[in-house]
Amino acid sequence: MSRKTVLFATSTCDLDLDIFKKYQINFIPNLVVMNGEEVIDDRSSDLTEYYKSLKKGLMPTTCQNNVDMFMGYFSDIAKDNDIVHVEISSGLTSTTEAAKQAMKLLKEKYPEGDFYAVDSLNASAGQALLLLRAVELRDSGQSAKEISDHLEEYKSKIGTYVTLKNLSHMYRGGRVSGSQKFLGNMLNICPIIEMDREGHLTPIGKAHGFKTAIKTLVDNIDKFIKDGEEYEDYILLVHSNEENNVDYLKSLIEAKYKNAKILVNEIGMNIGVHTGPGAVAVAYWRKDDR
Repeated sequence: MSRKTVLFATSTCDLDLDIFKKYQINFIPNLVVMNGEEVIDDRSSDLTEYYKSLKKGLMPTTCQNNVDMFMGYFSDIAKDNDIVHVEISSGLTSTTEAAKQAMKLLKEKYPEGDFYAVDSLNASAGQALLLLRAVELRDSGQSAKEISDHLEEYKSKIGTYVTLKNLSHMYRGGRVSGSQKFLGNMLNICPIIEMDREGHLTPIGKAHGFKTAIKTLVDNIDKFIKDGEEYEDYILLVHSNEENNVDYLKSLIEAKYKNAKILVNEIGMNIGVHTGPGAVAVAYWRKDDR
């Protein structure tokens, strides 16, 4: 009996569960620690209330998935199927290494199978964009190895930008200095942050005011997007309790890239630990490597 390829991804890709179901992707939740208790980031929580709690001072932390947790999700599937798992950037967490170790164990147990954990070198919308490419490849009949090879080759062509209203949560995560946080919050300066080639978040500019920052995201897309205004692939937008502003970003993109397939999702609990409320991000396919 021929083996099929099954796709997996974690909740850090910030896609809603109906998309996982629609595209037959197996979902692995991450964990968040709140008030000393582990909470499953399974996309079923009320994110509006979550971000309200963050504004009021709740300070959750993330909890990394380990090898045993991954084996619990992969093992039964691996008996009769090959696996491609798309994971968050190794530049942000060691979770990717745990997923890779799980794949090695699966190969030892089922040597006839092919098992791959792809380090997306991205997160949230960027991780999701790579996952949706995997769906297209699987549905076109490509093998697990062919899918993995393609993702590894093309992941550097994903452009991901994020801007934030408030730098407090980025400061907590060590991504900005205390002086940058203070001045940014006081002067309404919003950073423009890019996911770099190594999968790290790197500031590349700043804007005065959130609307200006959102326009700057689009300006950056214009410089590097493949096929220019003829772009026909996915553009993914995510936000943390910023529905009006992500709609504004969507309107700017729709006006310029009329053939793009635009998906909008809300940043989940795990990524939201680091962004806090007030974040908007976009991911798209570039014409060259980032």
